Amino acid sequence: MRLHRQSLILIGCLVMVSLVIVICVYVGSDKVPSQASIAKPTGTAQPEASAKPERNFNVSEFATDTSEPHVLWRQEQQSIYVHNLHLYYTSDGVDKQVMYEWTEPHAAHAWLNGEHLLIGEQLIEKGSREDGNHGAWMAVRIRQPKPVIIAPREKKFFGPQELLSVTAIEQPEWFVIKTLNGSSFSEHVFDLSRGEWESLNRNTMGGVPGDVPGKIPDKVEGLQVITDAQVFQLSDGTTAYSFVDNDGGLIYSKAPHYLVWRYAGYELIDMKLMAFMEEPPQLLGRFRSQDGDEVASFVGGNFDTILQGEPRLWEEDWQALNAYTFTHRSPEKLEIIQYASGDSTETGTAPPRYKQYPLDGATWKSSQGSLLEYEMDGETKYISWYDLLHTENADPKTLWSAPLDNADFKQEERPPYDPDWVSHQVLAWDFEQMNTNAPVPEELERAVNEAHLDSDYGFAKTYRKFGSRWFALVDEHLYEYKDGSLTAIGDLPITVSVTVGEGFSGRGARDFTRVNDGWIVADTEGSRVLKLNDKLEIVKRLEIPAPYRITVEGGMLHIASTAYRYTTDEELQLMNAEPQPFQTATAVNMASYDHFRPQEWYRDKVSGLTWYYLDGWLYQYAEAKREYRTFYIGYNENARAQTHIVPYEDEVLVLLDRRLERFDRQGKWMSTLAYPRSKPDGIYDHTTQGENTLIVDEAADLLYLVQGYRILALDWKRNEVKTVFRQNYADIGKPVKFNGSLYFLLRSNENDRYKLLQEGLKAGQRMYTEIVALDLQSLSVSRKVTPGYYETMELSEGSGDPPAFTLRRYN
Repeated sequence: MRLHRQSLILIGCLVMVSLVIVICVYVGSDKVPSQASIAKPTGTAQPEASAKPERNFNVSEFATDTSEPHVLWRQEQQSIYVHNLHLYYTSDGVDKQVMYEWTEPHAAHAWLNGEHLLIGEQLIEKGSREDGNHGAWMAVRIRQPKPVIIAPREKKFFGPQELLSVTAIEQPEWFVIKTLNGSSFSEHVFDLSRGEWESLNRNTMGGVPGDVPGKIPDKVEGLQVITDAQVFQLSDGTTAYSFVDNDGGLIYSKAPHYLVWRYAGYELIDMKLMAFMEEPPQLLGRFRSQDGDEVASFVGGNFDTILQGEPRLWEEDWQALNAYTFTHRSPEKLEIIQYASGDSTETGTAPPRYKQYPLDGATWKSSQGSLLEYEMDGETKYISWYDLLHTENADPKTLWSAPLDNADFKQEERPPYDPDWVSHQVLAWDFEQMNTNAPVPEELERAVNEAHLDSDYGFAKTYRKFGSRWFALVDEHLYEYKDGSLTAIGDLPITVSVTVGEGFSGRGARDFTRVNDGWIVADTEGSRVLKLNDKLEIVKRLEIPAPYRITVEGGMLHIASTAYRYTTDEELQLMNAEPQPFQTATAVNMASYDHFRPQEWYRDKVSGLTWYYLDGWLYQYAEAKREYRTFYIGYNENARAQTHIVPYEDEVLVLLDRRLERFDRQGKWMSTLAYPRSKPDGIYDHTTQGENTLIVDEAADLLYLVQGYRILALDWKRNEVKTVFRQNYADIGKPVKFNGSLYFLLRSNENDRYKLLQEGLKAGQRMYTEIVALDLQSLSVSRKVTPGYYETMELSEGSGDPPAFTLRRYN
């Protein structure tokens, strides 16, 4: 019995040794896999019912050093498989060719989309803190006579383990992947026709219900398949494709430029090539949200527009003037559909404004960009889409232009820049470095700068020390500094204006003080003084022009304002108002200031007063008496504007770009006339060439001022302001007064100047320049137009009525 047991053990050992030998021989032979040896793929996703039956979609998981051949694709005797760090191809099941050789083993996945394989390796395990790319990718095209690698191995920040989903698209052949990307996710497309990865631009159209920015989607196993594409054949021959998955729409086009876009939560239902008057055509998509709402948006990211659906844009041959404005010309009328433009999505999704202008028998002849030529009553007339669109409160008949025939045109070298600064001797001054009533501790200044660091925007900062306690007002934010840190008290209900130039400077309350348990605040930009309780709520207000300093004496408040000093009790009950006194200048030296603008300094030979404006302050200096006074009047909102000091009859007028202060010749303040800048405003890079030009009309007792996109008539004696001309988004030149009219250049598209800089003088040949005549009696407008871009206009010498002009452009 014992011998029998030993015999069985011996036989078993021989069988095990034989089996090991067979396996080793088999593995070492690199044998081409038979049908029985094919490893089954994991997570295979079946095509949709509409998929073509002969097309294969597949996903499989393997190791690059697999000891058993792992087939990625097979057709009859042909196959592509992985074995021992090699990617092989065999055409007959016997002979094999090496397509790729790995140098080290990695876990890998392969996805099959018809005749294409996408292979991804995991170089660094998901969750590892090791630096470097997590994945490597390559692609194989399976076509006769043999497969080829169309995308060589490329390392990426993601590997198969980071993928949240993979979708195969049949036509055009794509793989779309969602992958973890830091603390969020991103989408990418592998375009098999190009053998390249593309990042998928994601547009949420201002927000998708349930779509939280940065929220990571749930992982979807297997391979998702899209076999149905919506194809759009556009008017220029472009083919665009649209697909829909669980996340919304996907859009793909190769021309006029390559684009791949995701519109989360929206499905594309129509697309057209929208012609632009002065720019290349753009793809306009018509989308439907999950809630059934329709919107339109330009596809491809050139314009960030979301527009409420407007069926007429799809039914007629409309042209775009810009991303928010569409025009249509018919024999009977001109039509405009205009959406509100702006940074918020709400502006575009509001209903558009529709305008139409009857042509009254005018016959169209030609168009050049935005300028249309017509024949009207036997004469040539022109009309601009920009003039129709942006001129406010205009009679349409005044928008027609006649050809400019009484002008001399010159092209010259640009003259050197002349800053037109003037130097004058004035009282020695110190520019205000800090608005404070005591030296500011460095640690307080550092704490404020850490909380509100100046960059392109400089905050309005006012520091005040009461006893041992420090407070800081930064724009409207009030802080107390104690125990080495800033403590927020709250936001004050004050006005903060901004001076706009190369940067942006805030202007806020210039003074505040603590009274009992509340606050008294000089709301300088709001022209009022406020009494606030401990909750920073307004208890009482007192209207005072530009208050800038508060002094507390014996329970009374002394408030310095424009030329006056007001006295109130602590409840802001007005007790007295008197002119600010002159003070001696005997101890003040004289100094030269070299940067006055021409109308910022004026010496009145009759009164003996010298007036000048310097860094927000108005000075009145009586040289004979060596006395002076100065008071804060503020800054222009447009830094390119200057302050005007204008003698007029027995008065002196001081004008900022938003306010006029009226004085008598002895310097006594009389009144204020405010004309706040309006929206939209020609400021910053939209500043017009004529900005801040001032015209004095002594016959009518009026001043005309160019402010942004409008010309104002200032009647300071009646305290009235009237807009006599306005054309938004136009470049208004410097007006010239002649025979009861204002004449000025107008470029109806303010962006012409920038296009000229970008594209050169040839671009100017496609532009046009208008001369506008504004009758100051009737306020009627007439226009003339000439081809080309001109920068300056002068009245020619000896001009009659109507005048002749000299127009200049520069090389």
